Amino acid sequence: METKFLIDPGGLRDLADALTDRYDPTVGEDALHRLSDFLTVRVPGRRDDRGKTVPELVGERRYRDAVQQLWPQLIADTYDEPAPAEGFGSADRPVGPFEPPSRRRVLPRYFSDRGELLGILRGLIDTMFGGAAADAGKPTWCEKTPFNLLCMDFLWELVPEATIVHIKRHPVAVLASHLAQPWAPPTVDGVLAYLKPVYHRWLTWKDTVD
Repeated sequence: METKFLIDPGGLRDLADALTDRYDPTVGEDALHRLSDFLTVRVPGRRDDRGKTVPELVGERRYRDAVQQLWPQLIADTYDEPAPAEGFGSADRPVGPFEPPSRRRVLPRYFSDRGELLGILRGLIDTMFGGAAADAGKPTWCEKTPFNLLCMDFLWELVPEATIVHIKRHPVAVLASHLAQPWAPPTVDGVLAYLKPVYHRWLTWKDTVD
């Protein structure tokens, strides 16, 4: 399956940095907000080429429970911040009948031990994907987001025993495939501008590892 929330912007990789090396309350809250949107809106609303969503593939109850159990492990506190008045006038004026009197704020946990946070995130994917694989009588599961290729350091950090399968394809075929995609540039020059930095990053990283 292709879930994207492991390594795409707003997913687990961003959160791992935001609650450890890049932590401050604002950065952490933003990362939690984006992950919440990813897991509760974007992932359930996106269908694969078989017409299935990730919750449908892993089991909707399992997916919902895994996501709900995640938040208490990542949040130190929640509170309501009075919402500032909008428009003209003093910010201290009473809010109108259609304006929210406050907004919910989240104080994220700080993890000085990155391994503790990774263990929590690992629990999320083990519950979702490992449970679904077990239900299907399979010994393991596969996640095939294309840009996993550029995030293998994080994926091995998250799942140290993972086996990464790199399938090669001729660059001309890759270019032709992108020209047929609505989300990619529509010209050869545009697709080359899209792909060349990706190949450069991959080859640079490849030269640094065994």
